[in-house]
Amino acid sequence: MQTDLDINALVGRKILSAEINQEKDLVVLDTDHGKLYLTWVGDCCTNCYLAHFSGADALVGSIVNSVEDTKWDPKEESGGVTETMGTTIVTSKGYVTFESRAEHNGYYGGWINVSSTGPVDQYRRVSQAIVQTKPLEDF
Repeated sequence: MQTDLDINALVGRKILSAEINQEKDLVVLDTDHGKLYLTWVGDCCTNCYLAHFSGADALVGSIVNSVEDTKWDPKEESGGVTETMGTTIVTSKGYVTFESRAEHNGYYGGWINVSSTGPVDQYRRVSQAIVQTKPLEDF
């Protein structure tokens, strides 16, 4: 099993279920080709998380046709920078959107790690910790 995958590893897979953790930095997708773990992580001094999600009704039970990442201009605030990142998944049932945030001091950033072996941290180490999840719903 490969630990470090590209977000496009979703393409062609049927999504059987989708769950999220309480911290909103991990989504577990059970697919017809095994589980994929989407972990929102950042470099040193970065807080990265999923801020908004829409399209739950278009995700479970669908086949992923394509994935597109977008990154918007960073917004400078007192004491740091907030980057907004978007990921749109086009499925056989419609559109799914992940809107992420990476809050940092201006020198670092965040991203989504995709793994087939478990949640992965910023150093691409697989966590063996048991993570409590619940079904992924729009928020």
